[in-house]
Amino acid sequence: LLRFTASRYNPLLRNQELHTSDVPFEDLKISKWLPRYYQVVQILCGSLKKDLSDLLGLKVASQAEKLIATLNKDKETAVKSKIAAYAKVFAEKKAEEQEKLGKEAAAATKLLRHGATRQKCPACGSTGALKGELLKSLKPEFEEESAHLFMEEVFIADSFLCPACGLSLANLEEIHWAGIEPTFSQTRSTDLHELFQREYHDDYMNM
Repeated sequence: LLRFTASRYNPLLRNQELHTSDVPFEDLKISKWLPRYYQVVQILCGSLKKDLSDLLGLKVASQAEKLIATLNKDKETAVKSKIAAYAKVFAEKKAEEQEKLGKEAAAATKLLRHGATRQKCPACGSTGALKGELLKSLKPEFEEESAHLFMEEVFIADSFLCPACGLSLANLEEIHWAGIEPTFSQTRSTDLHELFQREYHDDYMNM
């Protein structure tokens, strides 16, 4: 199903895989296939008189529907026009001011909360903040040396803001059409006591 939806985006990829020794789907960006994949899944579920939530669960189904909405071509035109307008205004500023704004944006996004990541602005090239909602947590991995558990968490983007030029993308759909990858991962660490004995620690501290 992945290859089917991805080949709908670019039929040459399927031919390249079939007739050469290349693996063109291996490095394919999520944004190029995931919305169409969920759209196909939604159609298949409908034919079985089921909803996406029956297959994916309510939380993932909600995000899947948002990704499906990114296939709206009218929104693509609006977002690209918006980016072009911010890029034009920024380009008209003096080089010294552009450099100053770029440095201020880098400083403002240096320390972001968990669930947010630094992202290059599609309008001015400065560093902006991409924020997201937790989509899933992968299986924790234990490191004996530090006695910590490391858990990779996957987020789906829901907003972007560039401090330098002021470009703001308000939802997943706009982020998609801006050419920004819709998902990002972060690693969170915790120790075994924090994970499994928090309730006992709280009882002790409240004595």
